[in-house]
Amino acid sequence: MRNALTIGVAAASLLVSTVVGAQNRPTTGFDFKAAEGQLKATIPFHKSLHEAERQSDGTRGYGLPNPTALMAALPNPPPPPFTTQLEWTTYYSYCGWDAIVRATLLESTPALTSDKSLVFTISHFTVVDTIKSDAPFTPDQHLVAYRVGGEVEDAGEKLRIDTPDMAAFEPRKTYILILRRDKGASVRQYSIPQGLTIIVRNDKVYPISGRYAWLTGADEFPSGAAYADIRNTFTRVSTLKTCDAR
Repeated sequence: MRNALTIGVAAASLLVSTVVGAQNRPTTGFDFKAAEGQLKATIPFHKSLHEAERQSDGTRGYGLPNPTALMAALPNPPPPPFTTQLEWTTYYSYCGWDAIVRATLLESTPALTSDKSLVFTISHFTVVDTIKSDAPFTPDQHLVAYRVGGEVEDAGEKLRIDTPDMAAFEPRKTYILILRRDKGASVRQYSIPQGLTIIVRNDKVYPISGRYAWLTGADEFPSGAAYADIRNTFTRVSTLKTCDAR
């Protein structure tokens, strides 16, 4: 399971669809202003994409920086009630996020921020299973989440932000989503931190590797592992110690 104290700045193209015009923004069931504020507080780019360098395919934009990782020191041996490093890091992963769910993509739509400095993609899912959530999800419940990256057309130009280690979601495919609640939003919505896209296929989990060779995947989701085993590991470890007791 992933060390939740490892913050991976990883990314990939979210070019699922193209929005024509900056004002063509989804509004029903999504708080655009809250999402925009959340993204701009964490992504250090504030210049209009219209001023960015033109790429070889004619688009203007940039890629996010090369992924870096910060790892906090872990106790050795791990403190009780944990007996292994895996249990300890899995516990931190469980407690570090507001929700961890298995969900199927319905559709994705890229959007441009009001200052035209960022493109992000808004994705609508149906929930298949819940590992953890800050509020109850039921099977087939709708979930909306967003993450940086994508391509739009504005004022006759194509604008793009590449996130090369975060593969695009594809409709009707199922993923494990690690989510942070957008607490400033007027509706229930979540942001997806930068990291590898984790697909579930035939009840097995496959992190999709990106372009950077050293960034091979999420340790907490080993490629080909049974989804049930991963789910049970989170459940077992989270019962050993409550998050509030940290």
